[in-house]
Amino acid sequence: MSETFIQEIDELYKGKPFLTLDDLSLVLGCSRKVVYNLTRAADLKSRPPLMRVGKAILFPKKEFFRWLAETHGKPGGP
Repeated sequence: MSETFIQEIDELYKGKPFLTLDDLSLVLGCSRKVVYNLTRAADLKSRPPLMRVGKAILFPKKEFFRWLAETHGKPGGP
């Protein structure tokens, strides 16, 4: 996971501590459904950090990118 990529996204969503399903689908270049399916992974370590507020799913921005780097940014990761 490139530190530059994380900095660019952080700047794009400056002042926004939480990201939505739509935000992440744009950032990751996938559908909203793919992001939603990540939240329902059977393996808890495979799930991104999130919080639910009513029906909304919010992702703490810094924790999400830390999780992404740890799980998908290293060779040999899942």
